[in-house]
Amino acid sequence: MKKSKRIISGVLAMTMIAGFLAGCSGSSSSTTSTSTASGDSSAAGDREPITVRVFRSKAAHEVSMDQMEVFKIMGEKFNINFEFDNPPEQNVTERLNLVMMETELPDVIMEIPVTDILKYGESGVILPLNDYIENDMPNLKAELDKREGVQDTLTYSDGNIYYLPMLDENPSGNVPYIVRTDWLEQLGLERPVTIEDWENYWELVKTTDLNGNGQNDEIPFSAYEIERLRNFCPHGV
Repeated sequence: MKKSKRIISGVLAMTMIAGFLAGCSGSSSSTTSTSTASGDSSAAGDREPITVRVFRSKAAHEVSMDQMEVFKIMGEKFNINFEFDNPPEQNVTERLNLVMMETELPDVIMEIPVTDILKYGESGVILPLNDYIENDMPNLKAELDKREGVQDTLTYSDGNIYYLPMLDENPSGNVPYIVRTDWLEQLGLERPVTIEDWENYWELVKTTDLNGNGQNDEIPFSAYEIERLRNFCPHGV
């Protein structure tokens, strides 16, 4: 049987899945790491559910992917049934080699050696993304157009792009901390500036039921870049 060709994403932050689903429907986003879908979840509920198969290794300190809240929320919002191939980190190379020989590949592969991507692309196992980016991913295309050199970096020697990048905004110079402005509004606070402001904000986050679930289970935490916050996702936070 002829091997089924699937689009493989070699370098993909999973928070981008929602962004690109939204991007295909024409919604806007400021970066690839955060975006919202146009419409509401009821529209997704009216559509037939789709199944998305995801391959990614599991580190010893991580929860399994089917237990991560981010996928549960995305599944409900976009009517997606996720199926995970989540082998232990120490066995990922052996498992990936077997996966790449299967008739039907996963929809998303989060870990594939960059040096192997061209080999799989030239053999037809994975598809180039050039046309998809040009015609169906307006948000990503806009980011690539405005970021000098990024598209050249993604393009292999055969002229094709085979994986989706992770693009974060990294401010230079004075690095600001990230804060939830909706929580500031609920607490009646101005933007924190001094150390005392941040201590007061974090204390109120810890002791106030800001998410309205009847429990003071909010975690007072901030960081100067989205990657630091994203690191909590594998742990189910």
